Amino acid sequence: SENSVEILKKYFALLFPTRFYTEGIPGTIIDAYAAGVPVIASEWESFADVVDDGVTGFGFAFKEIEELEKLLCRIAENPHLIINLKKECITKAENFTPQKAVSILWGG
Repeated sequence: SENSVEILKKYFALLFPTRFYTEGIPGTIIDAYAAGVPVIASEWESFADVVDDGVTGFGFAFKEIEELEKLLCRIAENPHLIINLKKECITKAENFTPQKAVSILWGG
């Protein structure tokens, strides 16, 4: 876990097809953002709180594997769809830093 960002930097995207609708906020996605790695995820209950669709990654309907397959094919044919999101991921990661969380709690 200490090297997750360094390891994830080498990847094209993070695939997160969760089967748990009440997943919460996965630390894996935050690590991916810090590494500049966009996310491809099923749209669980908190998806919109974590992933900005088309900005920091892409979502597909929960448990709809055929939709995931179509999305992956579209990305394989157009890799720039992912590459163009990398900078936004790093910016989004800042929203999940301890300093940001504390400032929100304290009204800052």
